[in-house]
Amino acid sequence: MEQPTPPRTPRLPDTSRGRSTLLSNQGDTSHPIKHREQNPVHITSTGERITYTDTTITDDSAISAERGEHLVLDKFAEFRKARLVITDRLHGMIFSAITGTPCIALNNSNGKVGMEYFWLQDLPYITFAEDVDALESLLPDMMNIADTHYPAEYFMRKFDSLTDLLS
Repeated sequence: MEQPTPPRTPRLPDTSRGRSTLLSNQGDTSHPIKHREQNPVHITSTGERITYTDTTITDDSAISAERGEHLVLDKFAEFRKARLVITDRLHGMIFSAITGTPCIALNNSNGKVGMEYFWLQDLPYITFAEDVDALESLLPDMMNIADTHYPAEYFMRKFDSLTDLLS
């Protein structure tokens, strides 16, 4: 059975992105980025508008497939508009990868983000920071990164053996 290929995220010039930085609004609350009034000075000093978001649906009721697809596509659009995402959430890092949005992924308390970064480390627009203190040195390069193409074909090939096994 042929696997569908995810849509190719076009490489966007710097001017097509918004002038905002998305910060995860949930998750490991030990990170300073979780507290809006305590953003590290190196983030706020960039002059970027900081926007908080999350990838959790807070509605406890059942969500139809159509509504779920709409929510995911809206979240992808939000990520595409950002100039940079800083997150300690696995889905924040994955959404950044898929949408071609530069991302600094911070490890979380259980180490899950760091472990899964292994699968995305070849993407030049996704980088990993062990802790918030590493942000200052990573921000300049990540704010100006040009290569944001999501290589869907590359990732599809990585899973060929799993697809064969499941067939």
